[in-house]
Amino acid sequence: MQRRITLSKSRQAIGDKITVKRYLNTVMREFMFYMTDGRYSTPTWFAAVLADEAGARDMARHRLDESPFHLAVDVVEDDELLFCVTRPQTPPKAGEALP
Repeated sequence: MQRRITLSKSRQAIGDKITVKRYLNTVMREFMFYMTDGRYSTPTWFAAVLADEAGARDMARHRLDESPFHLAVDVVEDDELLFCVTRPQTPPKAGEALP
């Protein structure tokens, strides 16, 4: 089931404990973010209501850059993995063993 919230000018939509306020007619989408943190054995999750996948990708990159312990962010919509944002891998220096 894909949840989409259509908002009209200066109206609030309240559903599933999420309140969104927009000023133009916009279809909003609910994204779930699962962040892999090197300090914990299970991912940390959070949800956001955004206009599109580009906004979701920007949010995932922002959360990844918040801490060096954040290793990856999986972005899910309607129980389907859309994409994963990871840290760039630095190539090993000459003479270093590969992991």
